[in-house]
Amino acid sequence: MSFNLNSNFGVSTECFKGSSIADRTTWAIRNSGDTKDTVAADGTISSEGLNAAIAGLNNAIKTTDANNANQKQCDQNQINFFQTLLTTSTTPIGKVMNLFNSIQPADGTINNDTTQSRTVTDCGFLSTTRALSTTVEGKNIIKKALTINPDGSYDVKFPGADKSYHVTEADLTDSSFIPSKGDKDMSVLEVAANKYFADTQPAHVGFGGINVPTGSVRNQTPEKVMQLYTGGKEGVHTQVDQTNSVDDIKKFLIGAAPNLGKNQALTLTGTGDQQTQDWIPNTTGDGHAFNIKSVQYDPSHPDAAQVSYTNPWDTSRVHTISLNDLATKINASKGSTIDSLTF
Repeated sequence: MSFNLNSNFGVSTECFKGSSIADRTTWAIRNSGDTKDTVAADGTISSEGLNAAIAGLNNAIKTTDANNANQKQCDQNQINFFQTLLTTSTTPIGKVMNLFNSIQPADGTINNDTTQSRTVTDCGFLSTTRALSTTVEGKNIIKKALTINPDGSYDVKFPGADKSYHVTEADLTDSSFIPSKGDKDMSVLEVAANKYFADTQPAHVGFGGINVPTGSVRNQTPEKVMQLYTGGKEGVHTQVDQTNSVDDIKKFLIGAAPNLGKNQALTLTGTGDQQTQDWIPNTTGDGHAFNIKSVQYDPSHPDAAQVSYTNPWDTSRVHTISLNDLATKINASKGSTIDSLTF
């Protein structure tokens, strides 16, 4: 059996010492004393090669200084990753990428690959966090909020919270609340946010009109999540909805187009098609949140304008809708919104 570790989908992290998955795997193989097995040019590796890499990483753990807990944890994470590959007979590249990200230690950065929701109605938090992470200031806020402790645990201090929240590996696997998978930072932030809302929010009517008996990250609106990240002290929040005209909604999105990925974050609420995962407008008041990635607009071809967005059910899939169609449907909806935070 062989596995594809093509460096095109590798991630440069502290754990891989700035190299790709393939390069770090080759290093581990050599560290085991194996001079024969290697990662092929096309990124494939045999099960024998993976077993050799595991042995090499175990050797590294034994010889790493006891005070270097982070590196030991990195090596153990890689062993876990390789062992999981060995027990998976067919693993598509996308699944491998998602699996790899899910076991890497948090580093204060939301990656640009897959995040998948595993808790019903946590979409407001996931989509807003992802939207903020695409902005310069949002990246800084997330980086500053998360502290990685020497023992592998985390402390999260949101600007909108009056204290920090401690997150352990046990918290991340607690069956009473299952965070998203795909990016360790997102999972840690989500668990911390769940603790924050449990501390501070009484029973209430949440996102989509759902009754929430106790505070939780579930059913939080994008606006609430934006406030958590900024403390209401940074950025300007605006919102468009069915009370705005079609033309006003289009103008709002066209105006945001050059700012996305720089100083403006956008979320889109509506409902999600269970099969295609596409956005559809609210008709009943239920809610689901998406992250708007980009607005493609050419003034010489205004009718061809499109909006690209991701669904937190699987952010590796990018969805598109025409600008006119989106604006028309929001205007005719019941509660669909676009929330913006501009720094």
